[in-house]
Amino acid sequence: MRPHSILLLLPLLLPASGSAQETASPAKTPPQIGAVRLTPAAPSTRAALRCEVTGTAPTLRYAWTADGAPVPHTDPTLPADRTRKGVAYACAVTPSDGDLSGDTVRSEPVRVLNSPPALASA
Repeated sequence: MRPHSILLLLPLLLPASGSAQETASPAKTPPQIGAVRLTPAAPSTRAALRCEVTGTAPTLRYAWTADGAPVPHTDPTLPADRTRKGVAYACAVTPSDGDLSGDTVRSEPVRVLNSPPALASA
C-alpha cells in the first residue's frame, strides 16, 4: 500500500485597505482641568460662592460640600441664601467629554464669616 499525500491550500489573509490596523488613532485620554478655587476667599453671609476652574472641558460637573457633607447643588455658584455663618464650603469639579471623565479636582474650603449688621430703613 502506498501512502497518500494531502495538499491543503489555505488562503492568505491580509488586512484590507483602510483597516483598523492602518488607521488606528492614538488612545483617547480623559479631559483634565487645573486648579479649582472658591471666590470670594473670605465670604460673608451675604456673598454667593463661585467655583472657579482653571482649564476647560466640554462638560464640568460641580459638587459642593458644607463642613464635608454633600450639598444638593450642582451649579458653579452657590447662592448666599444656601450658606451659613461659620460653615466651611468646598467645591469639587469633574471634567467630562461625554465619553470619558477626568480626575476630580477639589477646592480648598472657605469658611463663611458673619456679615456686618445693616441698618434698617425707617
